[in-house]
Amino acid sequence: MIKYISKILGVVTLGFFLNISNVVTASATDWKEVNCLTAAIYKEARGESIQGKRAIAQVVMNRVKSKKYPNKVCKVISQPMQFPWYAKGGQDVANLLQGKDPSKQPLDRLAWHEASVIAWHSYKGNQTPIKVVPGALYFNTVQHPWAKNMQKVKIGKHWFY
Repeated sequence: MIKYISKILGVVTLGFFLNISNVVTASATDWKEVNCLTAAIYKEARGESIQGKRAIAQVVMNRVKSKKYPNKVCKVISQPMQFPWYAKGGQDVANLLQGKDPSKQPLDRLAWHEASVIAWHSYKGNQTPIKVVPGALYFNTVQHPWAKNMQKVKIGKHWFY
């Protein structure tokens, strides 16, 4: 029970420090893009620290800004072989992008809310970039041989480079 309450207070505190009051000023396109980013954070970093979730969001947004990738969040996460949870496709992805967990388990509402706050601020540029992954375009839970000469940093379970 104490762990649950501290998690709730953590989200409330996160919302307070990130100033979520400007969330209401968004277009339909903004909401779609933020929802795609929320889904990516939720699937890739649920259970990770706030910094780990922010780092995932930052990599996606770095890709959006890069000429090597599409300039829309939803197009970045839907690229072939980039996000395994998206590659499975079908109704699972459609459900997740509507805020419903595709598994038989109920959606972890607290984790979804936390991801959505981080996604909103990352998308709108209201979040200070994480210094350790400023230009990172990749992340994974293993170190790949092709990345051996790249600068890497580990946050939680993920390597960022």
